[in-house]
Amino acid sequence: MLTVNKLEEVIEELRNLKIMLDDISGFMPDRHFIIDESGIILSHFGNEQPDLFFNIGNMKQRSIFEFSTIEAIGNDLRNAVNKCFSENKMVTLEYSLQLEDFQLLAPGVIGPENRQWFEVKIRPMHSLLNQKRTVVTSTRNITERKLMEQKLHEMAMTDPLTTLYNRRHIMHELERSFERFKRYGTNISVLMLDIDHFKQFNDTYGHGVGDLVLVELAKYLKKAIRKLDVAGRLGGEEFLIIMPDSSVGQIKEVAERLIKGMGELKVSTSEGELSFTVSGGLSEIMKEDLCVDNLLKRADQALYFSKENGRNQVNISK
Repeated sequence: MLTVNKLEEVIEELRNLKIMLDDISGFMPDRHFIIDESGIILSHFGNEQPDLFFNIGNMKQRSIFEFSTIEAIGNDLRNAVNKCFSENKMVTLEYSLQLEDFQLLAPGVIGPENRQWFEVKIRPMHSLLNQKRTVVTSTRNITERKLMEQKLHEMAMTDPLTTLYNRRHIMHELERSFERFKRYGTNISVLMLDIDHFKQFNDTYGHGVGDLVLVELAKYLKKAIRKLDVAGRLGGEEFLIIMPDSSVGQIKEVAERLIKGMGELKVSTSEGELSFTVSGGLSEIMKEDLCVDNLLKRADQALYFSKENGRNQVNISK
């Protein structure tokens, strides 16, 4: 039997324990919610920083789903909670919101299109609360992480000088196009480009000016190619454009227009305005091609023919 003094000691210990737990939870990087099977918030603790899209306020005994006012996100959250209960394991959900979704997004980093990303982890609790099964959820703003992931992904795919796709990725895109050709019969044509006398250009004006030429060519290609086309730098002064759903006969005029446009570019340098020309070779996929190598080999042969017959032109592989 507890005496009054002993009871007061227990109450004081519990009070100190609660203060200690509150202090600890305040350092937690995430906001945590304990919710029951219907989504009612029984308790919440953790991160007090205003980096989430909702105001914490007094949220007890309210449904967590009502704070996810975007219907699709609310449904995803509900499904994730149900999965956590049914499979008795942790479930992770990521979603993004835009400025149009809420009048005011969370303070801090905002990505392209006024977008922020959030992560919710939902884990089953092994003890009952008020005789109800419960889960604990943690929510954090992951916008900085997502933007860094996107930046690293772009760096892995793009050529640092021209910001076109690098050789590895343009070849990956070509392989994907080849797989679609094998499965659906969709045609592929490629245009291989090479700047005329580029070594002489570098030797005369220096590699810095040569880099300016490469950059200006890339800028032009980005604006001039069709939306469905994909351009990349193979290396040095050589570029490749993948032109899906087209035969070389259909795109010969397009390729000639690109060659002409590049020949009209003016590059501003310390040596004054300079111009350059480009040669091209066109090739399209054939039924007997077992891989993309033959497609590229034919484009390269057509490019060589253009070089040998006056440059500043495009030819189709025979």
